[in-house]
Amino acid sequence: MTETIPIHQHAHSDVPAGFWRQIAHQLDRIRRSEGCSFDAVRDVLQDERYAEVIAEITRNGPTHQGDDATFFAGSGGDASLLEALLEAGWEMRAYSATCHYALRSPDGETLTYCEGDVLRGDHITD
Repeated sequence: MTETIPIHQHAHSDVPAGFWRQIAHQLDRIRRSEGCSFDAVRDVLQDERYAEVIAEITRNGPTHQGDDATFFAGSGGDASLLEALLEAGWEMRAYSATCHYALRSPDGETLTYCEGDVLRGDHITD
């Protein structure tokens, strides 16, 4: 069962300690309308206040992150980025597997998820 971490309505809420609690916090932020665009999702996932998540992502060296790419480190957990994005209003555009799909935001933006990598655009059907 997934634990929901209560947060304030703004992005500057306190970040909990612990890797999985930080992942849950990221997902809660995305569910609560902070995930309405690729940029917003990227900003949540790259938020430097998630020190334990960032430490895990960069443990084996630099990662491919930037304006058009980021990484979701919680893919092995109970809650998924897919669930959070669907709750935030995104719709399925293409689905290959639970680890590879493309979504469209309410505003028409698309993103592709592939084994933790989150990329701007639909890289499956486009």
